[in-house]
Amino acid sequence: MKLGEKQELFAESHCKLLSHAFGLGLRVRQRELQRTPEMAALYVERGVGVANSTHIYSLAIDLYLTRDGTLMWRGPDYDALGAYWKSLSVPGANHCWGGDFSKPYDPYHFSIEHNGVK
Repeated sequence: MKLGEKQELFAESHCKLLSHAFGLGLRVRQRELQRTPEMAALYVERGVGVANSTHIYSLAIDLYLTRDGTLMWRGPDYDALGAYWKSLSVPGANHCWGGDFSKPYDPYHFSIEHNGVK
């Protein structure tokens, strides 16, 4: 699947994910749909990211959840959304959730794999 097609699918999947979150009674704060290569390099220096991040290609977003005005920071709070996100995968567009990553563990990250990067 070409990059543009993945970006279109990501936008559609992102909307579905938000709708699912709202249905679970969650509120969502969105961060970093787009990241410059320079910012990605800075994150690498800080040890919290990868240089060829899917954020650079508009194929990832970080979501922070709130319930009843309280920010949810624990990874398990994101399990249901992570499972739902992965269920949206289609051939050629694997939906990846940062809660499955070991280094760095990142339950706030939702992406579509591109060129082997999650």
